[in-house]
Parts: sequence; structure tokens; C-alpha cells
Amino acid sequence: MKRLLTVALLLCVAASVALADTKAKKGGKPTGTKAGLQQVVDDYFAGIKASDAKKLGEYLAPDYSFTDLDGKMATRAERLKAIAGIDNAKTVFSDIHVRTYGTTGVVTGLATNADGTRSRFTQTWVWQGGRWWLVASQRSPVT
Repeated sequence: MKRLLTVALLLCVAASVALADTKAKKGGKPTGTKAGLQQVVDDYFAGIKASDAKKLGEYLAPDYSFTDLDGKMATRAERLKAIAGIDNAKTVFSDIHVRTYGTTGVVTGLATNADGTRSRFTQTWVWQGGRWWLVASQRSPVT
């Protein structure tokens, strides 16, 4: 009887994990999984393309830091101001790879601007307080 209850409990846990992962893939509330982070990253890049600083502010941690192509650091407020002042509508994000390591996510990819300039980027995300936060990112020029 104990074995049957244990198996039933394990099946319930597995089903709930699978359901949460499926919900994240179908547009439900993002979860602390790779699929949940992928959903958040897709939404984040949509905000970049729209130059929507308000939307992006929902993802940046209060102590967020950004390292730009020239090596200069920017705070959360400085980065949001810069994004709001740039037309990113034609920016193309490609070669995006999302990886998770427990409660930490790493996203890498390529950004191509309308003028043809390209840069590689790395983002560090953390799952905290029931949501994904972007805590640091950097860009490097592609020559």
C-alpha cells in the first residue's frame, strides 16, 4: 500500500511539473524553468524592438548593470533612458541560446542593427521572488 501511495504521489508531482512547463510554453505565467525563461526573453526582446522602457523596466533588477560596446558601464536607469531614445524596430535578434542552471539563466545571442552593425550579447537572469530578473548584460562588437 505504501508503495502504491508513493508511486501515486510521484506521478502527481511529475504531472504538475509537466503542466507548469507546458503552461509556460503556451503563454501562461512564466515559470522558473528554461521554457519560462525563454518566454520572458522573447517578451523582453519584443520590448527592446518597441523601445518600450516601461515594459523593460519590469524585467531589470533594481541593481541591474549593463556593459556597452565601448566597455562603459550603465545603471538600470541609464540603460532604460538609452533604450527609450533609440529606434530599435529593425533590430534583429538571432542565434539566441537560453540555458538554465538552477535559479540562474544565461542567454547569449547576436543583435544586428538596421545599419548592419552586429554585436554579441550575454545576459544573466535569476529566478527570484517567483519571477525572472535580468541582473546583468553586456555587448561585444562583431568585427
